[in-house]
Amino acid sequence: MLTALKDVTSWARMKSKAAKSRSLIIKKGKPTDRFTLKVQIPLIMKSPIKCLGKWFDKSEADSDRLETTKANLANDAANLANDAAYLANDAANLANDAAYLANGAV
Repeated sequence: MLTALKDVTSWARMKSKAAKSRSLIIKKGKPTDRFTLKVQIPLIMKSPIKCLGKWFDKSEADSDRLETTKANLANDAANLANDAAYLANDAANLANDAAYLANGAV
């Protein structure tokens, strides 16, 4: 399979970097690191990779990332609440400034 990938990339005049690639070997439905390749490609178990906003690591199921996603959503909601409070305060300051200018004070 790696030979076919090498042939296609060389045909397209592309190069692949082993350090930016990851390998995942699944035997009997479980990820394993007891496999050696001729090319030294880092295992996804030892160095996870992010692709299109999603982290890929040794866990196979999305349910393993559920707690991380919940924590990220809670953090984002808190950030939005802080931003909304800041914008409300800013709007109040602008209204006070407009009222001050409307009274003719310059």
